[in-house]
Amino acid sequence: LQSLASSMLLRPRVQLLARPQLLLLRRAFSETSLNRFVEQDFATRLTLLTLPLRHFLRDLRLRPLNFVFSHPPWDPKAFSEGSAEAFRKVASLREAGDYASLRRLLPEPLSEQLEDDEGEARKAWASRTLLEVKPLGVLTTRLRPDENRHLSLWVTQVLRVVEEYTSTCGTRWQVERLHRWTFKRVLLNEHAEEVSDWRIVQVDKGVWKHDSENSN
Repeated sequence: LQSLASSMLLRPRVQLLARPQLLLLRRAFSETSLNRFVEQDFATRLTLLTLPLRHFLRDLRLRPLNFVFSHPPWDPKAFSEGSAEAFRKVASLREAGDYASLRRLLPEPLSEQLEDDEGEARKAWASRTLLEVKPLGVLTTRLRPDENRHLSLWVTQVLRVVEEYTSTCGTRWQVERLHRWTFKRVLLNEHAEEVSDWRIVQVDKGVWKHDSENSN
């Protein structure tokens, strides 16, 4: 009877000790299972600081083009939505390994660049998944003849992108960075007004590389 009473008295005490330990273990697991990295270098901070004014001035500069061409070449809302959709499309084709569609969609040097980037990503990570794309504004614009002497418009859009990277050992990283993608459309060819579709001509970032600098 004495031993039974002792075990009954000790059992709740053991449970009380085990429960906090279990909560600590769960908390530790949840904290280590998903790591987060938010890009905060000087270029990123400067871009975020100056982008509202830059966007306002660039948009103001482009609006008069709509009075010059019979097909208005500048629609800020459509461009913003289209740039985010273009990012999602490229990411989807890249993740699927559909390089033939990428070659049809992009200029040859850029499609080769993205193929090489995907090769590096597959070597470094078990998976890379796009989670979110948000257009933030126009960074730069250019209006000038291209290499074919066609009057063309280049617009660089800033996009906030969140991706998830998973290592071969199962470590997950949620990575938030700014991407600066440049789009081009031809307004005049050698004969007449054209106003072509927007095409991606330049991207500034590839696969995220985890190192001691990024993890700080």
